[in-house]
Amino acid sequence: MGRQTGHFCCWFPWLWWKPIWYLSGNGFEFDRLVKLTNDFTRKVIADRKKAMEEDGLIEEKEGDPKRQKLAFLDLLLRLQHSSSDRLPTPEDIKQLVYLEKCIKESLRLSPSVPLFARKLAQDVVIGETTLPEGLTVVMLPTATGRDPRYWERPEDFYPEHFDADKVAGRDPFSYIPFSAGPRNCIGQKFALLEEKVVLSWIFRRFYVETEEPNPGNRALPELILKPCNGFRVRLTKR
Repeated sequence: MGRQTGHFCCWFPWLWWKPIWYLSGNGFEFDRLVKLTNDFTRKVIADRKKAMEEDGLIEEKEGDPKRQKLAFLDLLLRLQHSSSDRLPTPEDIKQLVYLEKCIKESLRLSPSVPLFARKLAQDVVIGETTLPEGLTVVMLPTATGRDPRYWERPEDFYPEHFDADKVAGRDPFSYIPFSAGPRNCIGQKFALLEEKVVLSWIFRRFYVETEEPNPGNRALPELILKPCNGFRVRLTKR
């Protein structure tokens, strides 16, 4: 329902005018869903924090600069059940350099979030155009991630885009799957670590195969970008 309400505002410009937005009933429903989401998020954070305090994972002592005894990565590694002799260590994860490049290249071509919206705090001048303060600007990571000015092979899956020398010579705002600036995604480092751990676990145990996506399997830009028909993947135990 929240997805549909948000899409109404995007696809029907007359709903951008707030009186019409609220008279249509969508505005009140949207506000209700936003509050529901925010309340749920705050409750989850509070519950998790309380659970970690009870389990001794967070120190209650004031003045302790290291309040969290276990980093997120340590918690994640403890949850990974492996048939090998030992669990992967943080040092093992650091060595997965090429896997990290593949993950980043995948996010360049198909970012999880198809767009970001920001309200301008001041006038912004781009060329001969002035964007006024208060304007909502929409940024598309799918567009910046395929800009030929910054990417050697913009339409290809080419993990070498993330070689250290190429990253150093590229505008940092050309790659924004987690947004950028002071309001970027605070969980991006954890998300990358999580993907590396889970994917390495899968690749150690299975051969992964998939068919070429069919021509009609276009990207569906909902709240999270996804293929409209999904993908068939075959896992064969090693």
